[in-house]
Parts: sequence; structure tokens; C-alpha cells
Amino acid sequence: MTGAGLYVINFFLWITVLSKVDLSVAFPTGSTSYIIVAILSMVFLGEQISPYRWSGIALIIIGIWFISRSTRHEEF
Repeated sequence: MTGAGLYVINFFLWITVLSKVDLSVAFPTGSTSYIIVAILSMVFLGEQISPYRWSGIALIIIGIWFISRSTRHEEF
């Protein structure tokens, strides 16, 4: 029941975000979940994160940074 409730809350939050932000910004920014899952699995589950995965996480962060900059400076 808790999972279903969280899913419903997530749905309404996502609809709210989409009503305020362009999809081309909101969707890629949602990739932060990959970063959060990797870090939480390392901290709470003791999973090892290889240098290749850290490289992928770094690329995601760089991509989010570019997207956030593009919303302020449209004439890239």
C-alpha cells in the first residue's frame, strides 16, 4: 500500500512539473534518479560502483548542467 501511495504522489508531482516546465527540460532532469539510486545502493546496500559507472554518473551530471544552462541562455 505504501508503494502504491508513493506512486500516486509521484504521478501528481510529475503532472505538476510538466505543467510548469518544458518536457525537453523535465524529462532529462528526471535522470537524476539514476544518480540517486546508485549512491543510495552504495550507501545502504554496500554495492560497489565501478569507475565506468562513476563515469556514466558524471556524464549525466554534465548533461543536466548543460540543460539547466540552456534554459537561461537560449542562444547557445
